[in-house]
Amino acid sequence: MKNKDDRKGNVAKLRKRAEEVFRRKEAQSPKTGPAQKPGEVRRTLQELSVHQIELEMQNDELCRAQAELDSARARYFELYDLAPVGYLVVSEKGLILEANLTAAALLGAVRGTLAKRPFTRFISREDQDSYYLHRKLLFRIGAPQVCELRLLKKDGTIFWARLEATVAQDADGAPVCRVAISDISERKKAEAALRASEERYSAVANNSNDAICILDTRGRFQWVNERMLELGGHSREEYSAADSFLKFIAPESLEAVKANFGKFVSGLTFEPRLGFSVIRADGQKRLCESYSTGFRDKQGRLNLVVTISDITDQQRLEAQLRQSQKMETVGLLAGGIAHDFNNILTAIKCYAEFVQKDLPEKDPKLKDTWEILNSVDRAIVLTRQLLAFSRRQIMALQVVDINGLIGNMTNMLRRIIGEEAKLETRLFAAPCQALVDPGQMEQVIMNLAVNARDAMPGGGVITLATSIVNPPEEFFALRPELARGPLVCLKISDTGCGIAPENKARIFEPFFTSKAQGKGTGLGLSTVFGIIKQSKGEIEVESEPGKGTAFKIYLPFVEGAVNKDKDKDKDKEALVKSHETVLLVEDEESLRRLGERILRGAGYKPLVAMDGASALKLMEERGEPVDLLLTDVVMPGMSGRELARELARRKLAGRVLYMSGYTEEAIVKHGVLETGIAFIYKPFTVDAVTRKVREVLDGPAEAAKA
Repeated sequence: MKNKDDRKGNVAKLRKRAEEVFRRKEAQSPKTGPAQKPGEVRRTLQELSVHQIELEMQNDELCRAQAELDSARARYFELYDLAPVGYLVVSEKGLILEANLTAAALLGAVRGTLAKRPFTRFISREDQDSYYLHRKLLFRIGAPQVCELRLLKKDGTIFWARLEATVAQDADGAPVCRVAISDISERKKAEAALRASEERYSAVANNSNDAICILDTRGRFQWVNERMLELGGHSREEYSAADSFLKFIAPESLEAVKANFGKFVSGLTFEPRLGFSVIRADGQKRLCESYSTGFRDKQGRLNLVVTISDITDQQRLEAQLRQSQKMETVGLLAGGIAHDFNNILTAIKCYAEFVQKDLPEKDPKLKDTWEILNSVDRAIVLTRQLLAFSRRQIMALQVVDINGLIGNMTNMLRRIIGEEAKLETRLFAAPCQALVDPGQMEQVIMNLAVNARDAMPGGGVITLATSIVNPPEEFFALRPELARGPLVCLKISDTGCGIAPENKARIFEPFFTSKAQGKGTGLGLSTVFGIIKQSKGEIEVESEPGKGTAFKIYLPFVEGAVNKDKDKDKDKEALVKSHETVLLVEDEESLRRLGERILRGAGYKPLVAMDGASALKLMEERGEPVDLLLTDVVMPGMSGRELARELARRKLAGRVLYMSGYTEEAIVKHGVLETGIAFIYKPFTVDAVTRKVREVLDGPAEAAKA
């Protein structure tokens, strides 16, 4: 009704406007023809003219309205059909009711074919459930919903799309879903590429051997890699919650690190490389070296990326190398001195024995000879300690159960350490077998037990513990000379005064001692060190002042039967007089004279030469073989081994007895005699050398080869 009244009002207005136009035209037009027309005709003409004008105006209005409608249709086409996103109207049942051209193009279909088709036909199988939940939530809540899923074109091509949906009503009031579809394939590709790049960066950063972190200008952690978590022993959350990285720095490094970071924050030149110590979560201190560089993030904020290397183990290995080189140098010196001393001591001991045998039983000078021999014996012990330190002893290696060795020594150790100290043993349940010289291993245990006793003047507890361990690869990386595999661990600990830090690095050096004057020679621990090293083991010390000391010895565990101690040869009542010919080769003149006298006194026929060349010449002139070659190993020019082989080749010596003051690679490999080698160690006694010569001559030839 209202629309009808509006139309009547518009017609009246139009009529009125037409009449006004007619009157203006009539007033302007010249009056021609008759002055007056008949009234009826005049009124008719007037009505027709007004009506004509009215029609013209209506036509103008219609043309203008048509132009506006065409413009609106063009705008609608551009805004809807040619929109940069696709638009769909979908029924509550999921059928497509309407689609713009962009939606049809996105789906690869003709728009006319989309009507009444289920929208789910264009959704990939993997995302059907996601779309179902999206649509269900939309109609249940009524609020706009957004989801991202994969759509299928008509030809099967898949692309990523973003759906933005709202609920509306159609002309009949039924609920429908209006959906805007955006192709986000390129964005998804960029996101995937970014993720791949981040994953690659993360993989590189997290698999780096170095710890990496990013700090802001307040010193707060922005990011840490996996190695950083391992280095500090803290979780990622602990780093993120920390108000400053400085809380993880060791006190002795704090001032330098804080000052350097302050320079970075202030824009001053800072030190990119810095050494410092950190405190791990477990309280352990690690020595580190860092390289830092500043950068600005996307928001323009200044950050510092820090790469941290844990150099604790490297520093330890370098210190071990320096110590090993120093010990090797000192060892060479000690070994050389011991070799010369052994030659001198051999002469002193044997000549003192000659004097002793020649003196009457009641002669007061016998006491003097005993003093000489006792002093020589002490000097021999000293040189053997030097040789042990320099790893130039000859070792009689056997498979020994360390548990059994300790068990056999327990009573003796208790007597030695006295009543003030308590001795405890904690032996592993299974045999702890190692390839060692049992006599030297006893000396190791004895020396360490005596040291432990001396560290507890007021009494305490000495503990001997054994175990079989299977250390990880990192353990062997720090001890490159130790054979990989199971190890026998012997731990000798005390509750004494401990070792001062400044002395800890020097305790294995020969003649170094922290004991009072006259209380020690400084060779006990150096002897232990040399024996363990020559046994292919490692020895380490853990100690703090006031908290006692623990020595840990690691030896390669070996399988096989344990060697039983054999009864030592008993001295014979009298030496058997001999008659064989012996070629003695010795470059020390005093020892040549001594050896000749001993051999002759035992009934042998000695031939004497000062070196290999003169020995060969002597044998060539003799023209027949000798029964035994008794030769020093180390001589100028031709060595004793070379001489023996040459005489054997010429069939001029069937048996060989070597003598030396320390090990030589000519006859000894890593401190162990080659099989079939006969050897006597300097310094020896008169009886010892005569018995050994007799033993070699009476034994099989293959046990005294060249």
